[in-house]
Amino acid sequence: MSRHLNQGASDRFRESFDSADEWAKETYAVLAQSVRDSFIDNVPQWAASVAWYALLSAFPLFLVGGWIASFFVDAQWAAEQIANLLDDFIPQGDNDLEEKMEEAVAARNQVGLIAFAGLLFTGTRVFDTLIRAMNIAFDTGSSYGFFKRIFVEAVMLLTIGLLFIIALMSGFFTDLLWDAVRFLPAQEGLAHAIITWTFRTALLFVAFYAIYRYVPRGNGHAKSAATGAATAVVLFMVANPIFQFYVQRFGNVNVVYGSLAILVIIMIWVYIVCLITLFGGEVAAHTKDMIYDGRTAEEVGQRHNERSPEWQRLQAQKAAAPGAK
Repeated sequence: MSRHLNQGASDRFRESFDSADEWAKETYAVLAQSVRDSFIDNVPQWAASVAWYALLSAFPLFLVGGWIASFFVDAQWAAEQIANLLDDFIPQGDNDLEEKMEEAVAARNQVGLIAFAGLLFTGTRVFDTLIRAMNIAFDTGSSYGFFKRIFVEAVMLLTIGLLFIIALMSGFFTDLLWDAVRFLPAQEGLAHAIITWTFRTALLFVAFYAIYRYVPRGNGHAKSAATGAATAVVLFMVANPIFQFYVQRFGNVNVVYGSLAILVIIMIWVYIVCLITLFGGEVAAHTKDMIYDGRTAEEVGQRHNERSPEWQRLQAQKAAAPGAK
């Protein structure tokens, strides 16, 4: 009896080990192929395009946020909070940030509608570029018709875009809530850190999931979107403290860029976030192709190669060569 029980436990352990080993091999294959195809799909270049439009939309976003906040709170307080949002990534000793934010918020009444129009334009450009990049990763149709495309981009800006902004600003909202409630004063540091981390992680996962589930045209695979979202969240939570540490300790960019240091730092971080976002989309697309659709890494890689401009240019040269059929 005891021998049969031990044999059964041994068989279950072996099955669990084999399943874990198979999962690890599949995960490695998906990640490795995602990295290779990210360069074929020009993810670094697409991330730069998304980051550019995102940076252009940041200033109108601050103005619109300050304009809306001015109806409820003091304008100077709003400027301080906007400056605090960027404080983690600005080198210590830069005392001009809050003053610049105060000047921007002070001009909200004169440029409120202009800022809103600018936010609408640049924000929709963010999603136009993001849709194109995601469609390449997921191998779907290039775009909608003109008017439908504008409508879809505006809806995504006001839903997924807002959700993503809230996720990135989750620490700010947690601080506001904590200051208002002030519970568990004896363990404030630990409790605050745990709540902030949990809140940010959950919101980021939902935001990334929404991007990978609804931004690519024709993509409706929930599990692959969840896998891509989990990958992006892990990369974001790892990159965030590393980038903060580097900027605060080693990134003395004021010496090189002077008054443009703030802009450069923000641009670098926005680019990193965009790069993580697009790579998570590659992981979601490859998970769908390799895990759920059963394609091999070679088949998936070949499909990405055939869509690349270099491959198409090579095929065109072969077709135009003398003696080509």
